[in-house]
Amino acid sequence: DLFAGIGGIRLPFQEIGGECVFSSEWDKFSKKTYAMNFGELPLGDITKIKSEQVPDHDVLLAGFPCQGFSHGGKKLPDDPRNTLFRHFVRSAELIQPEFIIGENVEGLLSRKTASDENYIDVIRMSFEEIGYNITFKVIHAVECGVPQLRKRLIIVGVHKSLDYNYIFPEVDVRPEYIDIEPTLKNAIKIPW
Repeated sequence: DLFAGIGGIRLPFQEIGGECVFSSEWDKFSKKTYAMNFGELPLGDITKIKSEQVPDHDVLLAGFPCQGFSHGGKKLPDDPRNTLFRHFVRSAELIQPEFIIGENVEGLLSRKTASDENYIDVIRMSFEEIGYNITFKVIHAVECGVPQLRKRLIIVGVHKSLDYNYIFPEVDVRPEYIDIEPTLKNAIKIPW
């Protein structure tokens, strides 16, 4: 669980039986909340974590920084946070997990590097070079029962050795969420 924040990506995987063997997060407030949520503190900044500190795993999750890609941000092509996905790639190359799953904002699809390349193409090629077939899709959170009006870009990579073509499932909105306005009040009332 890289760029773990408070554990938003880890939680659904843990709920379906996944076990987290490693997490990293640098923000002290996020780390504190993560520890309250999961009873363990993530290691610090992934840019400073040594390769030998990353244990073997089957699925690598990463909610890498989105500030430079967000529609609400400054959209600077040379924002240093835009290149932090390379630590996601570095970790995948080191361990070669069967699957990688990244999460970001849909704005990443339209952002370009300082050399005018599409960031999504750079990310896709970086993973393909180390052995992954990549697919991605923008998913609206409220369609999945999450009380947020947020669209998220989900990137899924499957190691080429598996000879498996991942296809995003059709969203099957649970009937109890169809008419619920995604407000804090309703989020608290819904028995997640």
